[in-house]
Amino acid sequence: MRLWQKLALAMMLVAVAPLAVISLQAWELTGTQVANARKAALERECVALADEIGRWVQLKAQAVSGWTRLYPGLADRPDPVKIGLMRSVYRAVPGVVTVALLDDKGPILGQDGPLPPVWLDAPLSADAPLSSRSLGSSRRAETFLKHLARPEAPGEVRLGLPYRPPPARPGAPDPDPAVVLAARSPFDDALTLAVDLALDDLDILLAERTFDGRGWALFTRQGEQVLSHGPAVDGQLLRPLLEQRQGSLSLEGQARRGALAAVPGVPWTVVLTEPDLPDPAWVSLRLRLALALLAAILVAVIGGFLASRTLSRPIATLRDATRQLAEGDLSQRVDLAPGDEIGDLGRAFNEMAQRLSETLEELQARREEVEATNRALEIRVDERTRDLQAAQAELVRAGQLAAIAEVGAGLAHDLNNPLTSVIGSLQLLRHRVREPAIEPLIRQAEREAQRCREVAGAMLRLSEHREVTSEADTPLDHALDEVIGLVRPALRRRGVELVWSGEPTQVRVGVSIEDLRHALTQILQAVGAGLPSGSRLSMEVSVDEERAMVVLEPGQPVGAGLTRDAFLAAGLGLWGARRLLAARGGRLVSPNAPEEAGLWRVELPRA
Repeated sequence: MRLWQKLALAMMLVAVAPLAVISLQAWELTGTQVANARKAALERECVALADEIGRWVQLKAQAVSGWTRLYPGLADRPDPVKIGLMRSVYRAVPGVVTVALLDDKGPILGQDGPLPPVWLDAPLSADAPLSSRSLGSSRRAETFLKHLARPEAPGEVRLGLPYRPPPARPGAPDPDPAVVLAARSPFDDALTLAVDLALDDLDILLAERTFDGRGWALFTRQGEQVLSHGPAVDGQLLRPLLEQRQGSLSLEGQARRGALAAVPGVPWTVVLTEPDLPDPAWVSLRLRLALALLAAILVAVIGGFLASRTLSRPIATLRDATRQLAEGDLSQRVDLAPGDEIGDLGRAFNEMAQRLSETLEELQARREEVEATNRALEIRVDERTRDLQAAQAELVRAGQLAAIAEVGAGLAHDLNNPLTSVIGSLQLLRHRVREPAIEPLIRQAEREAQRCREVAGAMLRLSEHREVTSEADTPLDHALDEVIGLVRPALRRRGVELVWSGEPTQVRVGVSIEDLRHALTQILQAVGAGLPSGSRLSMEVSVDEERAMVVLEPGQPVGAGLTRDAFLAAGLGLWGARRLLAARGGRLVSPNAPEEAGLWRVELPRA
């Protein structure tokens, strides 16, 4: 197995193993959390239904108990009042099938004997108010009274155990379960109002919550089933759990899980069951975890391959270089990234090759020592000769420049007056002649004459020689204001805008006012002459401990589109300013090439 393959495998294992462990732990933890969440949701739903059933029973008990408080001394009232009370209770309390008034011995006695209970003994029309009530019968009334739980204290309400009533007629279907609700009068200890209460409403309530394989059941604490919907649940198996207030359960034989909750105020327990199937969210989460793990493995494989190739490639480079070195190529070097052991190995290889090369060169140098000495002497002679020739050429150029400056000064002086007259005449002619075809020609002639005047002025200034003032102390702000006032109109005529903030600096420089004004004027005119119309020339001042700097920032490259005459005038002006500043301890720093857009910096010594 190659080295890069081993490295790729190792890196893949190192990267994937922790991720796999984390994924498995997340798998298990998430499954537990999802199961606990579903269990808690079932318990909450079961408790909510139990509370709803408890409120239903409480409302029925309050309704029945309220009627016992309407008639104090009911036992002494006439029979029609007692029968009217029972009928009123039958009509007012929904779900009542049979109503009876009882004393301690049984049905209360009337004028003609015991008063019979009240029930509906014949079906009503569909539009009748009580058409939905279950039919009663004497058999049901007897069964109802057998399941009665008598209250013992005045005003007490007691709920009996649920029971299955007999059919109202032979051959009729079995009715829904019922429960007996008895309320003792708070005024007469011997009088009890009892109702046979059908559980139709609770049955509908449970049926509405039976979907997706769910099952609901209502049990007594003894494990007897009151109502149920959905898959059956054995109440006797759940009997040990029915005493709990709430909890969870698992029916392993039926592959179901569920929850139970006690009904508040009633000895009943609600049980909810559902199929023990994987949660769709958990299935989706497991799929995402599996896909994430596969993606991580793929990324680790690709990353390990790339990383291993990155490590093996420098080693292959070293191998090839070693073979070239063994074949005699002592110039062979390797360029490996420093910072690791492979980089150190490459540096050691280069040092070894360098030492071998130096050793061979030393042997060859000893063999050619005499020839090297002769060549060295010849080189020294040639260098001295070139130095002398360069010095002589510099002297000749200096003389030529001085002569050119003197000749140019005389020529400029002689040309300045005629040019002034020509410019004045052209300006006068331009104001008098308003011909559209002639006026552009006059303006062009005036511009050309102005250029000639600038060239002549630059040549005249080159010949000026001033003595250096050793103790110059010039306010830079005052000099800049004068120079800007002189130069700005000329630049504006060229279409160049000079931007100067005018903020005072309170700096004094060691250059005389005349020299400073002359140098700055030459530089601003030369830089402005090299800018096209519509350009901006910004000027700022910066100061440090030793120098004050006037910084010029052209908006466009300087020198682009210069004519030959303007180029000569600008070049001579810059040359004179540079020489003047150098003689006064300053200097002019310009961009590398005139056509480059950059900063022009005039450095002046501080006073």
